[in-house]
Amino acid sequence: MPTLAPSARFWDDTILPVRFVGRVLQDADLRYHPAEKEVLKTCHTMITSCSEKKIRVYIRYSVLAWLFKSKTVGSYPLDK
Repeated sequence: MPTLAPSARFWDDTILPVRFVGRVLQDADLRYHPAEKEVLKTCHTMITSCSEKKIRVYIRYSVLAWLFKSKTVGSYPLDK
């Protein structure tokens, strides 16, 4: 069950609702690459939030940078 901590952030004199979502990792989740964990967290956040709303997600790890530097994703080679 995710833990939710609602908060508010000020941006250009507008109060924006902020939701911090986290979950306990299972044993299988601990073997993922940090970028894969961030993608899972991002997907989980979007699923738990309403899909009709505008969602802005900030992540700590640059997933795209990891993908562009990577030669493979899992066991699949990347063709660049």
